[in-house]
Amino acid sequence: MADRWPIDRRTRWRPTTPTASPSPTIRRPRTPPSQRGSSTATAGSTPGCTYVTEPAVADGHAHVCELVSPDETTTQRATVFAVDIADGSRRWNHEVDIAVAENLDGVAPALTAPAVADGTVYVGVAPEWTFSQLPVPDAGYLVALDADTETVQWRHDVGLVPRTLAVAGDCCYVTDIEGNLVVVR
Repeated sequence: MADRWPIDRRTRWRPTTPTASPSPTIRRPRTPPSQRGSSTATAGSTPGCTYVTEPAVADGHAHVCELVSPDETTTQRATVFAVDIADGSRRWNHEVDIAVAENLDGVAPALTAPAVADGTVYVGVAPEWTFSQLPVPDAGYLVALDADTETVQWRHDVGLVPRTLAVAGDCCYVTDIEGNLVVVR
């Protein structure tokens, strides 16, 4: 039987983010009203913050995507990481392929919340996401990581900026801000 924590509002552990400066505040991304409720992390609106997506929990680990913005004009790093839910330690940390975005002015990388199925972590990535103009660029891709080793299993260009991601059976379902749906097998 699985261990259960009583609902007593006590913190069992806190995640830490390795930085050269004091630990950043963890906040939801500030997104335009049209994007509220999405599970996409974007960066660049609050200096010194780490933006995190909702976690995907499987096999005793929480998988999370994060974007680090050291100031108002730069996105420094995008990562996917796995946290052991028993003790809060990071199991692995995988840097995602994005260009360092400078002078953002409405353009920033974006990551979907991860999805986990059959030992694989799936993430939608947009190296440059333009939330101030439509149509959006079509430079997004999916990446599949081994949930145990963080090894990249495959990467697939999807021709849109991923907003949400779901996995069922042998298919990844990806939507974008314009209402498109892409199915990747």
